[in-house]
Amino acid sequence: MKEKNATTLIDDLDAGIFAQRLDMAFREVASGVTNERRTGEIVIRLKIKPINDSSQVNCQHSIKYTKPTAKGSVVEDATTSTLLHVGKGGRMSLYPETQLDLLNLVRNGDASITQD
Repeated sequence: MKEKNATTLIDDLDAGIFAQRLDMAFREVASGVTNERRTGEIVIRLKIKPINDSSQVNCQHSIKYTKPTAKGSVVEDATTSTLLHVGKGGRMSLYPETQLDLLNLVRNGDASITQD
């Protein structure tokens, strides 16, 4: 199985909405900073909580950014959460590792399903 990386995980959070919000925050803050010549800020917060006795966690993710404007600043704050599975070595993903392996085999045409 391919190693899970942070970029893929960020893209998975909130069905891709988190990554879109992060991209928007980068653009908004960078624009405000260059236009107003003042400091902006982007804060990303992840809170990971266990779900009962399973190998699943609830990942609460938030983005808060401050964009400088001509007369002050604009603050945007958004928080959502995503259910994730935790696999070997603490890798988090939308699906359990065993399902990922099967899906990858089927996608690559390496799996044949037979009935007895």
